[in-house]
Amino acid sequence: MGLRKKARTLDTIDAIVGPATTLCYYSGSSFLQNAAVATSIAEVALLKLPFMMDYVRQTNDYKALMFWIPKEIFANFTPNGGIMDIAPTYMLRTNYIVQNDNFKS
Repeated sequence: MGLRKKARTLDTIDAIVGPATTLCYYSGSSFLQNAAVATSIAEVALLKLPFMMDYVRQTNDYKALMFWIPKEIFANFTPNGGIMDIAPTYMLRTNYIVQNDNFKS
């Protein structure tokens, strides 16, 4: 699977999971809040970090990490942060670097 397809898949999952975890946080239920935290941790550990490592390995674009890591810290450690996961940040950066650096994905 190419970087563009991985980024699109990651952003699609992120657009669903991010707002859902925010809703769980504001539900008032401690069970749903704990489920939201577990889901966020799993999403970062199983989807986002492997994508970031693969992206940097293939493109040598370390600048992307300077945007993605603070975004993930904000998105996962603030109550409203999951809303920003609607933005397709992984796909936008991947498309930009692939188009402008003649990188084949």
